[in-house]
Amino acid sequence: MAAEEEEGTPEGQAEEAKPKSKKMLFIIVGVVVLLAAGGGAFFFLGGSDEKEGEGDQMEVEDVSLATAELPEFVVNLSQNTSFLKTRLLVEYDPDVVTSGKYATSRAASHEAEKMNLPGVLGEREPMIKDAVILVLAAKSPQELLTSDGKEALKEELVEAINDATGLDEEAVTNVYFLEFIIQ
Repeated sequence: MAAEEEEGTPEGQAEEAKPKSKKMLFIIVGVVVLLAAGGGAFFFLGGSDEKEGEGDQMEVEDVSLATAELPEFVVNLSQNTSFLKTRLLVEYDPDVVTSGKYATSRAASHEAEKMNLPGVLGEREPMIKDAVILVLAAKSPQELLTSDGKEALKEELVEAINDATGLDEEAVTNVYFLEFIIQ
């Protein structure tokens, strides 16, 4: 009997060891599969995003834009019962604005600082103001109360200001409203 107990003990241990080793095998295989899947996902998804991101960064670094604030505008709207009071910030390409005959000398630079507009924007400020007033005065309050109307107005203002500069290239890239009041 003692011999049977001794023989039973190793058999019992072997039977218990097999389920534990199967569990360990499944755990190890599961971890390896997860690591392989994660590595594959990183390789295929992570690698391409970095390359695209680097290209985007390069493009953003190449274009350096500046901003200038235009004076306040108070304009009667097209229905003559309302008026618009607004302040605009224009975003422009400084290379285009200060190129050619509008490259500022020291005296012209000082004059542009007083007007708060550099280069061609300062030189053609009266024409720019006139263009902005004409665009604003043609609008009705109903058009300007919607966000779509404001976005359309921004596009019209960019086009009008670029036309007023008289340059072949587009100097102004965007217009931002700092204040926008309709009464």
